[in-house]
Amino acid sequence: MSKGKIITLSIMSFLLVLIIVLFSAVFCLRSQNVVIVEGSELNVSHTDIISASGLKNGQSIFMLDKEKAISNIESAYPYIKVVQIKTTSVVSVDIVVRAREELYYMAYNQNYYILDEDLKVLNIVHTEPSLIRLKDGAISLNDDTKVSDFMGNDYQKACLYQLYTAMYTTQYIDRSGMCDMLEDVEFLYFDTFSKMVISTDSGVKVEIEDPNENLQYKVNNCFSLYQTLTIEQKSTGTIRFYYDRLGSEVCTYI
Repeated sequence: MSKGKIITLSIMSFLLVLIIVLFSAVFCLRSQNVVIVEGSELNVSHTDIISASGLKNGQSIFMLDKEKAISNIESAYPYIKVVQIKTTSVVSVDIVVRAREELYYMAYNQNYYILDEDLKVLNIVHTEPSLIRLKDGAISLNDDTKVSDFMGNDYQKACLYQLYTAMYTTQYIDRSGMCDMLEDVEFLYFDTFSKMVISTDSGVKVEIEDPNENLQYKVNNCFSLYQTLTIEQKSTGTIRFYYDRLGSEVCTYI
């Protein structure tokens, strides 16, 4: 072997050893921090959250299974949502979390399944809660449904999450106000379109055609119209957002 090849192989071997040393000794996890989103209150210690994640100090910072860590935390603590696990340096990560809050519920086999806006099962209780009911058939439950499961299909998840954000951002109604104002939600499916039907506590129903499209805009139109109704009108009738034969949108009280 020529002298040049020996020198080249020596350099390559040195670099390989250096890379291994750097990855195993330098670029490894040494610090895990829990960051709670402002406004959230958790009844779980930072130590317990870190322990539940399954991330171990000494692991390569580039080989962390963050998705599994998120799943581990959210399975152990249903009322915690992991916003993200963020690498902050070559040796540390931040676990950013917030509290999940109750919004919807479903009844099944004399039990009540409590869900948040992501349709995650937070709790199962025996007393009917003061939340927004997802009517029978809206979401499928079964005997195997348990706490920490996510319910519904992608269409239902998107619509119900957007309903929450639309009410908050366009009508300035928070979670508590929604639960006071809205009684239940159901989905109706037809050959060419779908519909979300929302029952209010006053008696008016709100029907929104194709809620998977521009729901924030549609919710804003419907509930802005709702606010203009008299007390008598709010006790009955239906607000409809639909498309006429020409494809033009219509928002009206019937």
